[in-house]
Amino acid sequence: MREFGEDETCPRNVDVPSIVVPVESHHYLYGYAFVTPRICLARGVSETRFIERLHFMVDVMVRSAHRHPFHMDDQGVIDREATREVLLSALGEVVDPAQIERLDLLGSDIRPMN
Repeated sequence: MREFGEDETCPRNVDVPSIVVPVESHHYLYGYAFVTPRICLARGVSETRFIERLHFMVDVMVRSAHRHPFHMDDQGVIDREATREVLLSALGEVVDPAQIERLDLLGSDIRPMN
């Protein structure tokens, strides 16, 4: 999945299959965001061995995203950072957190409910 282009700041990354993240506004479901988590691997981590646990990583990220959705403010700006931090923390349940240098959430396809 290189549809988002290469990341020159992280030569060793893993694009996780897209996940759906709920978007809330004023504590109500506004819609859903389709994002692709990109994991930047720490130096010395075997990409092949890391990917063996990918299905577990997707599972914990989907579950965490539904417990901690994106929040949209009154101007329509979506705060992705809090959810990104929760997803990064959740990954620590299935892989050693030291293996991950950074987690980015790519994509901006948001589908409103109405």
